[in-house]
Amino acid sequence: MTNPSALTISFLDKRPVSAARALSEMEASDAAAFLETAPARIVVKVVAHMNAWPASRLLDLMAAPAAASVVREMEFAAAAAILRLLDDAWATELMGFLPDKLRRDLETSLSFPDDTVGAQMTTAVLALTGEQTVADAFALAKASDKTRAETIFIVDDERRLMGAVSAARLLKASPGVALSAIADDAVEALSARARLISIANLEAWESHAELPVLSRKKQLIGALPRAAARSLSRPRGHSPAPEQGSILGAIAGAFFASAIGLGRLLADIEQSTISTGRGGKQS
Repeated sequence: MTNPSALTISFLDKRPVSAARALSEMEASDAAAFLETAPARIVVKVVAHMNAWPASRLLDLMAAPAAASVVREMEFAAAAAILRLLDDAWATELMGFLPDKLRRDLETSLSFPDDTVGAQMTTAVLALTGEQTVADAFALAKASDKTRAETIFIVDDERRLMGAVSAARLLKASPGVALSAIADDAVEALSARARLISIANLEAWESHAELPVLSRKKQLIGALPRAAARSLSRPRGHSPAPEQGSILGAIAGAFFASAIGLGRLLADIEQSTISTGRGGKQS
């Protein structure tokens, strides 16, 4: 199959939902051959709008380096879901073309049964020690702006969980404040081996965007996003929940909400001043 034209690439880029539908209706071998010639960043946008099963069929028919380039750019949970549907030998070959850390993280996820927290968690978590400061947290968030995490977890030297700090808490604290002083040390942790059905309706989801996931040694190994937990009650094959944003996005959102609230307060004060006069006298 010839390389896709600029017009075709534009269609894939601007209309990924329609493109995903069209590719799903094609012969899988033709669709796979076509996607092998398109830029990976564009292919990922299209594959993200497919269910795991048809997406896995396409990757199964692509050359390992091309399939790996797609997996490398995918959201972690989606990549793990697709790899679970591939033949073990083929998945192993494909992962051989991935960066070492991503390969190890995927292997960790795939080592857990499909119906457990460990199978659905993301390993791309942000972690610092309690002695580090709010300024350190902002620096980590800036350096990890592509990491889809909204919480910084606090760990000790052995990576045992000590607490969690949300974007809202970071925003309210001074740069020099130690993270241990503002951490939520009562955040509920999930066992990687817990069954998904047992954690879907935890009250903790009402106040946390993601919950930490611990190994048998009580070490932090990942996090389960709230969106993933809520999607557990949806029928199999349902479209995935929207991806969570980065912690920078969460900080920006918290700041925006605070700014709106402050703006309204100032507006109320100004209106009150106009009504009563500057000295508190009636006009």
